[in-house]
Amino acid sequence: MKRKLFPTPDLDWYIRISDRRDTALRCPFATVDQCPRYYQSLHLLGHAGSTKIPEKEDARLTEKWEKSDLWPRTDEYCTSLSGPKDHRYPSSFSNFCPETLYDRFGYFVTHLSKYHDEEDQAALHRRLEKDNAPAGHPLWSWGGASPQHFTECYLYPILSRRGESSSSRPDKRELEQKFGILFSHGQIDRDFVQWTLEAQGLADYKIAALFIDIDDFKSLNSKYTESVVDRTILSEIQVLVRSWSLHRGAAYRFGGEELVVLMPNCSDRQAKGFGESLLKKISDHEFLVDGHSIKITASIGVALWPTHGTLSEDVIKAANEAEHRAKADGKNCVRIAG
Repeated sequence: MKRKLFPTPDLDWYIRISDRRDTALRCPFATVDQCPRYYQSLHLLGHAGSTKIPEKEDARLTEKWEKSDLWPRTDEYCTSLSGPKDHRYPSSFSNFCPETLYDRFGYFVTHLSKYHDEEDQAALHRRLEKDNAPAGHPLWSWGGASPQHFTECYLYPILSRRGESSSSRPDKRELEQKFGILFSHGQIDRDFVQWTLEAQGLADYKIAALFIDIDDFKSLNSKYTESVVDRTILSEIQVLVRSWSLHRGAAYRFGGEELVVLMPNCSDRQAKGFGESLLKKISDHEFLVDGHSIKITASIGVALWPTHGTLSEDVIKAANEAEHRAKADGKNCVRIAG
């Protein structure tokens, strides 16, 4: 008996499952310091064309997780790539964290494999046409795919139990509750204070704050409704910002459509370059809203500690004012606080 074609494992699919299971919209353990599978997946993706984890940080994380009882000891649980020896163009991705493959390919899957040959591809495409598979289905591009929600990961119940028993740990970082994608507004000050303490005695050490605001957001809400925009545009843009800032700092939901990225040990030139690359990532992305593919832009303001203030609220206020200037200067640009 032929197996039923699985639904497209996109962001809408993922969020619907999260809603049904009454969990966070995205995995609350999807950071390199909280989950070995997430770390191992990012590490291998760095060898397959994605941005690599900085060498020293990668070495620290490898040492940390290889000593952990959560590190996989059997092939059954190991994350792996198959293909050429340099892994630049893998033929398959196995046992990956679905959060990482979504950030890379746009599908919440734990396994992806290429077609065996052209005949295999043609046969699969005939099946997809017969089943009226949507254009975004992964099997149009891949020979095999295994959708997975984070609650189905073998590590999720283990990490959940440990999180419940250690909720008072000082290193536990708080995710914003509505979406569960970025860190919370309240976490900004805690991280900021920690980084300023680490900077004591270091010459020329700066912390950059990027204030990000989606352009023409009110008109998007009016056209598509707030609930639709939240489920599509606002969720996806948070994913983009998180993945873009993952190895360089931390991203937070400030409120509404406003996001903040903090980048420790970062100059104004570096922050401006980062902001411009992020704006290009956003403007190049196609957002699917009510069956329509649309493009959006954002504006970014940059301010630095201690140049523009000694407290987090002062630095972020300066970044917000710079973001207003970016809007006034035509939107879709970066401006640095004066």
